[in-house]
Amino acid sequence: MKTKTALIYIALLFMGLNINHLRAQIKQSSVLVYNIDYASKPVVHTAVLTSVKPIIINWSTQNEYNDKGVYVVSEKAQKEALNHTFELPFPQSGDVNCYDFLPGYMVSKNIYTLIKAGSEADIREGCNMLTDKLKPTGNIKTSIKIAGKAKDVPVITCTYNTFGDELWILDNPDFPVVVKVKGMKKWDLTEIK
Repeated sequence: MKTKTALIYIALLFMGLNINHLRAQIKQSSVLVYNIDYASKPVVHTAVLTSVKPIIINWSTQNEYNDKGVYVVSEKAQKEALNHTFELPFPQSGDVNCYDFLPGYMVSKNIYTLIKAGSEADIREGCNMLTDKLKPTGNIKTSIKIAGKAKDVPVITCTYNTFGDELWILDNPDFPVVVKVKGMKKWDLTEIK
């Protein structure tokens, strides 16, 4: 009996270490690499977390304009924003202060907490004042390249809007990163450096 208990304890310990290892991957200086449909063409979009308090993101898009800029995300937006922008180019090239919306890389902590608990959450796309319901549909693992190696990471899958677009969110309470958007817009997080 003691052997079984010890084995269970060791397994739980390793599972915990694995989860903490994943969370440690998203930190200051992390680079998120997305493949995004832009004007019906796939482009590479990069977001560099230059600061986590406050969140400052240097972003660039490998398109014909080489769009780039900086997002400065307020603590209030990080905690409770409903509006998320998935548009390219973003509101403008250059610096953008996010007081009441979030760039498409993450959802607010309030939204994450609700969907993690299995509840619906209000969400708005862009500057649209029409509120949709983000509905959690499951928990899966998906493969993302992390520090050069493919790893399976836990995500919460959701649907939103009338057309049933999908939004996949990294199951990480510290930094709930958007992993995938499928529908009118297409985003795929391919790598975390």
